[in-house]
Amino acid sequence: MNRQLSLLCVVLIVTNTMCLAQNYSFTDMKVVFPKAGVAVITYKARVDSSVARQDSSGACNVASVWTKRWGNWVLISHPFIKSQ
Repeated sequence: MNRQLSLLCVVLIVTNTMCLAQNYSFTDMKVVFPKAGVAVITYKARVDSSVARQDSSGACNVASVWTKRWGNWVLISHPFIKSQ
């Protein structure tokens, strides 16, 4: 399981919701650097998952915004938006 899905599941577990992500794949990955020390990563994800025993599988559009602080890349924002 990748880090972002792991963090999502941790949030759901803390809020007393069971999350299970079994299979996932990433496509159409793009990275742009709009200015020094900022990276925006976009990609499409396909996830086979369930939340609270309800199927939540599907395709998502994902964007990550990273910034470089004190020499390390830090995640600022990471929204998943389910595709139609």
